Amino acid sequence: MILLMMTRHKVVSACASLLVMACCVSASATLDETYRVSKELLGKTWDVFSDLHQQEPVSGEPVPGSLRRRSATAYILGREAASEEQYRAAEQFWAEAVQLDPFNRAAWEELGDLMVQTRRHRSAVKAWSNALADPSVANTELLLKCGLMELMLGQHVDAAGHLMRSRMLQEDPMPASRDVLIQDSALIRALRELGNVELADSLEKERTSLLEELSSSGLDDLESGREWMTLVEELFALGDLETARDASKMLLMGQTPRGEHAGYMAANLKMRFVLLAALTGGGGDEVIELIYSLQERDLLRGMPPDWHKPIELAEAMYEAGADFATLNNRKGAARLFSEALAHDPAHVLARNNLGYSSLEDGPITPEIIEMIEAVEVDARRLGASLPEVLDTVGWLRYMQNRLEDDDRGAGALSLLAESITLQEEGDPIVLDHLGDAAWKAGRPEEAARAWSAAHARLADPTFRGQQMRNFNLLQGGLWQFRVVDSASMYDREYGSLLEKVADKLAAIREGRPPAVAIRRPFSD
Repeated sequence: MILLMMTRHKVVSACASLLVMACCVSASATLDETYRVSKELLGKTWDVFSDLHQQEPVSGEPVPGSLRRRSATAYILGREAASEEQYRAAEQFWAEAVQLDPFNRAAWEELGDLMVQTRRHRSAVKAWSNALADPSVANTELLLKCGLMELMLGQHVDAAGHLMRSRMLQEDPMPASRDVLIQDSALIRALRELGNVELADSLEKERTSLLEELSSSGLDDLESGREWMTLVEELFALGDLETARDASKMLLMGQTPRGEHAGYMAANLKMRFVLLAALTGGGGDEVIELIYSLQERDLLRGMPPDWHKPIELAEAMYEAGADFATLNNRKGAARLFSEALAHDPAHVLARNNLGYSSLEDGPITPEIIEMIEAVEVDARRLGASLPEVLDTVGWLRYMQNRLEDDDRGAGALSLLAESITLQEEGDPIVLDHLGDAAWKAGRPEEAARAWSAAHARLADPTFRGQQMRNFNLLQGGLWQFRVVDSASMYDREYGSLLEKVADKLAAIREGRPPAVAIRRPFSD
């Protein structure tokens, strides 16, 4: 197969950005034996869809032999051009081939593959549909990739039709395979969009069975590990986050990777599970379970780039908590930070992050206050993460209304100012905190300067560019699995802040009191 013959993975990856990241609900029951959807239920549903999914046949009279031969020649010339990376010429040859012979299915398929490469997705579907116009065509690979593309484009009736045809062509009894698992996930999504609950429910049960069967095959070599990681990525791209999450964990919990690349496979699958657990609203306990299991088998590693080095339990819990926080799962992050502290009560960043989370969400307990104050002492002594810690302590003082220095120690203003001086360039979040503290302390000019500095940073394209590069590095370099658009990560972190500081500055100009942060409640 030449370069342009798209595999299932390339079709899914080429259009992943078109998907709405909606989670399909996966069956949760553990099956004692394999399960397959009955032929009777499939047939009943197919009878319905065969009426809805009327494939328009390629029109025209039978093609004379001379034209078929010319079409075959154009098809071969297109393949030769494509093999030499002359894609424009290849497209012209294949277009000529189908014009000469509209029944040249191979040319239609190649033309569709090329259109996917050049992001003409709807044109690709039309070309593939022409290749599949004859109901007797039994090309399950083409049916699958056409159905996947139609699903991504929101063409649910056509997607269900092609995916059902592919499913009906599977042998009986149907063996477990990655292709069938992907096909089931896609078909479930299309059927639910169309309101066919009965078959969708049965396919979910089948999907769970397939996943358990496939995961029992083990991780004996690097190739099998990479194939499983690819399966996780494909499920994610389809929007089936829960099955992707379960696939990441199931293999690691049920099997022990072996060989020289065992650490590599464990680190990558753990990373995928952590991220998917965060995205699907996990509370952190399932991640903790997996981390303990890996540690017991000497397979606990850090992020994928550090797969060859073991990692301590506390650091593994902290890293997972930081990933949850990055993906805005604050409840799960707090649970993981707490677990990190159970193994290393002196962990500076775990204490800092857990404390800051309490300041943001409340309530603020005496234990939280004690922890934040203790982490400042340790951060100063160790010189570790001091700017971040000083911002947290300064924000605590703001919540306590301790704005100025007094005989109890430094107040919010001096702590936040110190945090900024330790940074290469002032972080907009800390500058906003400083502005709020200055306003509450009756220093409107200082507040305006801090908010103006924050606004200037946020409005500077260089700042946005640097933060976007950081988010891209995080996903591409450290996680090695892209789960969120970096622009959306930036907007969640800084987008609302730009609007807030702009409103505060406008309020000062108009003589109105700016809307500074509300103090969170304290509890005994």
